Amino acid sequence: MKKIQKTLCAFACIAVLGACQNVKQGWSTAQEQVEGSSLQFRRLMASLNMQKYVPGMPDMPVYHSFEPLGDENAVYDVVEGRIIDITYASTIAKAEKVKDFYDIALEQLGWQPTNKSHHYVRDDETLMLKVTSDDQKVTLHILLQPSDK
Repeated sequence: MKKIQKTLCAFACIAVLGACQNVKQGWSTAQEQVEGSSLQFRRLMASLNMQKYVPGMPDMPVYHSFEPLGDENAVYDVVEGRIIDITYASTIAKAEKVKDFYDIALEQLGWQPTNKSHHYVRDDETLMLKVTSDDQKVTLHILLQPSDK
């Protein structure tokens, strides 16, 4: 009888230890997933917090690494609509990547290309983007104005 009790106790201990090991592994996996998700969430929030937008255009992102160039930038609200004339520059951006970014972003934001190169329309506004580069920097000029009626 004692032998059976010891055997049953040994089996029970093995089962409990196995269950504990499974719980421990499950907990570790869950913890890794939460930490991974948390890390992804923190990275997403950091990228959103770091995203800059064109002044006066809260849905128009500024391509990363671009900073305003000069003091001649202008943002006006007039009777006919908004007028925004801003120039940005970057010493690390690549002109083709900037163009590709805005081709995709503007379409997603509802801007439709016109028959003029780098001109777009949405609602009653016209947007002109001009990307140029030289040996030292890439320049992005953004001009938003009311459409001609």
